[in-house]
Amino acid sequence: MTRVQLLVKICRLIGSAAVPTALGDGWPGDVTVALPDGEIRQIALHVSTVSPHNRREWEFRFQNPANRSPVAARAGAIPILLGLWEEDGHPTLLVATDGTSRIGREARFSVLFDTRVAGQARTTGWAVYQSGSGEKIYAFRPSMFPIFIAVLANGLEAPDLGSSIDDAISSAAIASGLIDDENDASATRVRRAAAVLVRHYAFSRNVLNAYGHRCAMCGIGAGLVVGAHINPVAAEGAPDAVWNGLALCHNHHAAFDAHHIWVDPETRNIVFNEEIARGLEEDPALGAFLDKTFPVLAEPALPQQSPRRAMLEARYEFFADRYDWL
Repeated sequence: MTRVQLLVKICRLIGSAAVPTALGDGWPGDVTVALPDGEIRQIALHVSTVSPHNRREWEFRFQNPANRSPVAARAGAIPILLGLWEEDGHPTLLVATDGTSRIGREARFSVLFDTRVAGQARTTGWAVYQSGSGEKIYAFRPSMFPIFIAVLANGLEAPDLGSSIDDAISSAAIASGLIDDENDASATRVRRAAAVLVRHYAFSRNVLNAYGHRCAMCGIGAGLVVGAHINPVAAEGAPDAVWNGLALCHNHHAAFDAHHIWVDPETRNIVFNEEIARGLEEDPALGAFLDKTFPVLAEPALPQQSPRRAMLEARYEFFADRYDWL
């Protein structure tokens, strides 16, 4: 099979979301990909096949062409290195990584990964292997390729997100029925779920960056902080802008979501529901939680990213019956 034929085969496996626009020699070929949210992205797809690495029995790889054609991409296109992994008796997998760091590289190279990533991807639909150099290599069912591109396009492969988004995508694949039957219906379900996940994690990442990855209500960091919406996603027209978010530790996030905390839209003073204070006798640890809470909400470094008064007011209107303790 020629590399061009391989590229065409891979696009057929992915489905209608991947459309070849210029086959070239298959290293690369130009392909448009419809992401789960409907956005169209251009990619430079460099294709190969997965094979065992003779040096280690647990290691597999795919390689660039022996003629040493360079990794390349047109302006605005995402360079993708991808191997087709086919084994008798097992579901077909795609193994891929971002090729940006190898742009222009002509020397012979291999993309190496542990074979265990295949077992996980066949079981959950999605798996990630991180090499010793920090490169993240993804293995997934072919119909999940648009999700892989969405993760890269939104910068969600960054180490500071940990494995949380990868675990969430795996759970979505299992829930969609894709593992039992990879068809158009299950592919649509997992992509729809992934669109929500990508939106959530991209928003959270942007909010965390704005607040220096520290809780706006107590200052804790240590990877224990998430980005939370002020005016919730359930509210019509609620934006995913940083100024509609707060970086909160898990405790303050839970208290905020339970409507035990009110932030004054004007002064940004933090006010607790009196029921929390009344619980001190039964739960003395609450005292430490209250004592560590700032009297006034911490602000992002950039003023334009600060919570907008309108977002706080919209939250209190949306949850009006939950703030009747004020």
